[in-house]
Amino acid sequence: MKKPHKVAAAPTAPTPDDLLTAAQGQIAAGRYREAISTCKDLLKIDNRPEWRQTLARAYAGRARELAAKGMTKEALTVWENRTQIAPELPAELDYITLLLRLGRISQAVGLGALAGDRLDPATLTALRSQLAAHHLAGKAEVAAGLAADDPILVQGVAAARALDAYCAGDDTALRAALAAIPFRSPYRDLAQILKALQRPPAASHEALELLARVDDASGFAPLRRACESALGPPQTLTERLADAGEATRRFAMTLAGWSAQRQAIWEEARRAGDREPKTLLRLLHRHRTLLGETWARRHGLRLLVAGFPKSVGWIKDSGGPQLSAEERLLIAAWRAEQNERSGNDLEAWDAYAQQLIKDRLPEPGTDDALRVALVLRRVDSHRDLLSHLVPDDDLFMPNTTLAEAVESSLQFDPDDRDIYERLVRFYLRGTDLKPARRLLDLGLARFPADVGLLTAAMDVALAADAHKKAARYAREILALDPINTGARERLVNSHLAHARKQLKARRLDLARKELDQAAEWEPAWDRGGRLRERRVLLSGLLELLADAAQGASVLRAQVQAMGGGMAAALALALEGAAIGRAAAGLLKTAGLGKAAVADQADLTAVLSRLRTYLDEEAGAELAPELRRLFEKPLSAAARWALSQPEFENACETLRRAALEQARLAFAEAALKRWPGVPVFELHRFEAGLAGRRRDPDPRAIDRLAEAGERARESGDQRTAHRIGECLAEYSPFGHFGRGPFFAFDDDDDEDEDEDALGYDPLGGDLNEALRAFIEVVGVDGVLKAAGVGAKERSTFKDIERQLGHETMIKVLITMLGSQLPNLLDGLPPGLLPAPGPAPKPSRPGRKPGKTTDRSNAPRTPDDDDPEQFDLF
Repeated sequence: MKKPHKVAAAPTAPTPDDLLTAAQGQIAAGRYREAISTCKDLLKIDNRPEWRQTLARAYAGRARELAAKGMTKEALTVWENRTQIAPELPAELDYITLLLRLGRISQAVGLGALAGDRLDPATLTALRSQLAAHHLAGKAEVAAGLAADDPILVQGVAAARALDAYCAGDDTALRAALAAIPFRSPYRDLAQILKALQRPPAASHEALELLARVDDASGFAPLRRACESALGPPQTLTERLADAGEATRRFAMTLAGWSAQRQAIWEEARRAGDREPKTLLRLLHRHRTLLGETWARRHGLRLLVAGFPKSVGWIKDSGGPQLSAEERLLIAAWRAEQNERSGNDLEAWDAYAQQLIKDRLPEPGTDDALRVALVLRRVDSHRDLLSHLVPDDDLFMPNTTLAEAVESSLQFDPDDRDIYERLVRFYLRGTDLKPARRLLDLGLARFPADVGLLTAAMDVALAADAHKKAARYAREILALDPINTGARERLVNSHLAHARKQLKARRLDLARKELDQAAEWEPAWDRGGRLRERRVLLSGLLELLADAAQGASVLRAQVQAMGGGMAAALALALEGAAIGRAAAGLLKTAGLGKAAVADQADLTAVLSRLRTYLDEEAGAELAPELRRLFEKPLSAAARWALSQPEFENACETLRRAALEQARLAFAEAALKRWPGVPVFELHRFEAGLAGRRRDPDPRAIDRLAEAGERARESGDQRTAHRIGECLAEYSPFGHFGRGPFFAFDDDDDEDEDEDALGYDPLGGDLNEALRAFIEVVGVDGVLKAAGVGAKERSTFKDIERQLGHETMIKVLITMLGSQLPNLLDGLPPGLLPAPGPAPKPSRPGRKPGKTTDRSNAPRTPDDDDPEQFDLF
């Protein structure tokens, strides 16, 4: 028996309240077309006044929306619909403004008169300023629609006189006319603008402040905007006028002092826009007399850069003379500069410089010589390279070659003292200080009393361990600048360093002399007595070397005066290590053989001394003997109840000092008090791995990864980044290169590696060989051959699903690029095709055939692999 068919219930018609609520929501959301449709449905139910006013609101919103899009006629139609549906509502300002824009002035004046007092004061003020602006512009319809005593007509006489006086440059008449305009006049905004224009050019900020008082709804707002464009920075005037109308542009450029010819040229260039450079070249050539022959030619050359060398003939086609050899080299240099990664810009600018001095060497200091000097410095000044590069660390632009180019510029401009110091600072970052000394000799010969060069000379002397010479430079600096605190401190440090050197050589009399001089220059503001403490300890060590018994007594007294404990032991051990004394015996002599961290204050002092040492000895670690002595006592000090920032500072200091056992103790102590804090998880992970050959526990990696997520969520980006870098080494991608499969002997002969890589059983390019190998073996097979565990292989599979098979192959090619021979050795026999004979090497000068492998040939950016240079 068939079941009876169920009839669906008819949808319920929306109630008036539902429609009204929907219309109000659509208006609030700016969906005016939908709101208009909903309101019309509502009015079909009942023609209530409040519903008509809701439709009027929707019409007003839609009209503004159309006007903003430039659809003025459509917007006017919608405004008229609003007037018909709700005639009891006053005309809105936007409607009247649109009528004025469209030239329907009589209708706008009539609507304004009808609206009258029903408008709020701000809207009424804006409306009357609109009518005042049109009356002043000579629109007779305004006067025809207003009463004879209306302020717009009465005060319009004074406003017209003020405008005429400004145009005539009659300041007296202008001030008198402005005084006749009342504060609440419809011409008040015009008065503000004219007062702003009276400000002198140096007070443009005051003028802009006065202009800012003119409201956007004012009838004089377009005039205000044009004045703001003219009074802004001259170099950006054209940018401000880019979207302005023709009348506004003309007014602003005239107000900015542009001549009619200049305005005409700019308008012609604006119409040309971003067309071909050939169009602009013709424009420059046509107006070259007005623009200046040199200026027009120079900017014409700039237009040839993008298409060079094909663009060589453009300038002749535009009517100008053909390029000279000098101009060709200049354009080539600009072109090379645009492609910095090619590494050709230094060579190109050098070629241009050589062309400039081809016929004669200009006299140093002349304009021609300065031009050559600037060309030789161009690459460095444009890219700011020598401020951070290290000599000869760039394969594509040897940095010493760049430095030599800059140094050669001194031949033409020897009075640029900044170049001397810049070059000296560059060579200071290298190992060979001879060029730095040579440049200092040249610089100080011209600027003997320059504190900056003397400071650089002191730095060079210190880098060469020439402490006596460094002290001499420091004295010269202090003679010129007695309050130079940095020079005084470095002078004392130089004497102390020289004293250590003499003590190490057992020249006790010379060491005593250096210590006496250090005491003489010791600053009164010595922070925490650090310099005095070092000098006193060195004096005690001197006494110990001179007389063991007496020296031991002196040292005991000194360390007791320093408070004893671990801080004093560390200070003495560091000074002893500097003169070659074993720390253990020295501490025992001073009565500190079994020193421990006495209290929290002692711990703070120890960490402070460690930080000071590491800061001053950049890149240094504690000597192994000192680490053995202080590792356990510092580990035991982790029991002290430090604050979280203090624990973090302690872990960081111990990391820098390579005291990993103590760092681990502090990190674990901190995690007991604040479980899961990311930075302590990082310190525990790193310190726990220090000195161990085995890979970390996967659970430890998981904990660190979770800590990284917490760091990111809390906004600690620095810690999150550090954790990310650490995980990268031990994640499947990083761990892939750490197993036994990739453990190679660094001492293998380089030629043997190259021969091995030359064996290519698959033929063709090495990358293609690797790709074929991975496709044959499979990603999982490659990972198994590499010794990667099952868990990590599953992670690789997840990554492959996310990134795709092709991306995974590219990653593996990158990782296997230099390991192909070892990987092939680990495969089962017969898995790959039998290798053929290795190709014979080509003889020098042999012409390549069609099948020649060009994988090792030098490439240029024009080759078919544009990404090769993106690697650098």
